[in-house]
Amino acid sequence: MSNNSIWNKLLSSKKGSYDVGISPDRLMAFNDAIFAIAITLLILTIALPDASFEKSRGVLNFLFASARYMVTVLISFIILGEYWIQQHHFIKLEKIDIKFLWMNIFYLLFIMFIPFSTSLMCKYDHLKISEVIFGFVITVSSLLSLLMYWYASKNDLLEVKNKVENRYAIKSLSFLIIITIIINLLVYFVSPLALVLFILIPIISVFLEYKRNKEMDDKKIEIYDKSSLLTNIKKDRIIEFMLTSKIEEYINENYPNYDELDEEEKVNVKLEALEDLEVQLDIFIDMGKKEVIKNAKKKKIMDSN
Repeated sequence: MSNNSIWNKLLSSKKGSYDVGISPDRLMAFNDAIFAIAITLLILTIALPDASFEKSRGVLNFLFASARYMVTVLISFIILGEYWIQQHHFIKLEKIDIKFLWMNIFYLLFIMFIPFSTSLMCKYDHLKISEVIFGFVITVSSLLSLLMYWYASKNDLLEVKNKVENRYAIKSLSFLIIITIIINLLVYFVSPLALVLFILIPIISVFLEYKRNKEMDDKKIEIYDKSSLLTNIKKDRIIEFMLTSKIEEYINENYPNYDELDEEEKVNVKLEALEDLEVQLDIFIDMGKKEVIKNAKKKKIMDSN
């Protein structure tokens, strides 16, 4: 698909289009309120019978009869909880634009439909249409969550501008969408009882986060390899800026008349500054590598205990 396609034009923001008069914090507060309402509405899907209970046995019979409904409500609660976590874990906004706002509005629309589709599943679980509607609402909500993150990262709306973090977020959201679609297909074609498989979502989410943290811990040791460190420095503008500042600091301390030097002398001074910085890096690498290896061994011993 070319960069001039309708899709790219639709999802590409122009510079200066962020001033919509709504701060990211205000938007997140609004989202939190919608999630709170949706979660509260879930319990209303389990209606008490019109007849009053005279004995405890009546309450117990009602609870047993409503067990399947309560499981459905629990599943919906877990799904809403996962969407809320995704909002705060991945979509940490630095700025917003009008396109993202409308994507967020439609996302919240489907979030508000989750209690309704849950009610359908509770009251008309014998009808396939209720399963279709429930699965459709959950799947579209997941897809919109991924689309919002992809759009925000593509258009520089996120606080975290790190390719590794972006890949992890997209990978995690995509994987959860695949799981959601598979479970919905099992519910429709195999058995409504497959709905309980949605309990796997928080387990999978925690596993993905654990795996990522473990990979990050392993890379902390690898990054102290000199060649790997320099490779990361080239890719990281922040560190590159810090290195430039260190070189300027060296020049200011040792060559106050630097501006009076000719171009060749200036080049030699920068090379000298780089050599001095290389010596400092060697010391930093040795100290850091020892410290990280020590912490890794300590953590391994603690985990084994």
